[in-house]
Amino acid sequence: MPGKHIMAGDFNCALQPSKDRSSGIDNTHREMKEQLATLQDSEKGHTEALQLLQRQLTETKSSAKSLRATIGDAFERLHRFLRERQKSMLEELEADTARTLSDIEHKIQRYSQQLRDVKEGIQILQERLGETSRHEFLEGIALTSDRIKGKIHETNLTYEDFPTSKYMGPLQYTIWKSLFLDISPGKAPEQ
Repeated sequence: MPGKHIMAGDFNCALQPSKDRSSGIDNTHREMKEQLATLQDSEKGHTEALQLLQRQLTETKSSAKSLRATIGDAFERLHRFLRERQKSMLEELEADTARTLSDIEHKIQRYSQQLRDVKEGIQILQERLGETSRHEFLEGIALTSDRIKGKIHETNLTYEDFPTSKYMGPLQYTIWKSLFLDISPGKAPEQ
């Protein structure tokens, strides 16, 4: 077959010279251009997505850093408030303890003196009752009455409970209520 050649990949064109070989190449070329355009659109979309993700990554890191600082500051303020509240409660406890101990010690001294007076009165009366002669007994009655005056004391002990419930009652509730009253919710974070 003179003048007839078989070209690789274009069998119809080689057998039919009247058919343009370029139409197959053109189709392939056009398909490749379409694929290229699709890939370029995909590249553009991926590039934009990556830029968006990078921006989101940066913003998230920045937000997280800012939030860590805000949370740290908020809890530090709460800790400071709780330490101040603890100090205040401990000072109040110490004042209540000192006041109660002083009151108890004063009562101990007063009752110790009254007990000595009562014992002395008992001794005076026992001595008087131990007089064997009636005349001596009657003779010293006026003196004995004068001597035991002020020696008879009533025991009117009033006991005040230490205010344990003030400190141990619903301690967490007391602190929560104090926090609730002292801290304004909804304050914008300081930045």
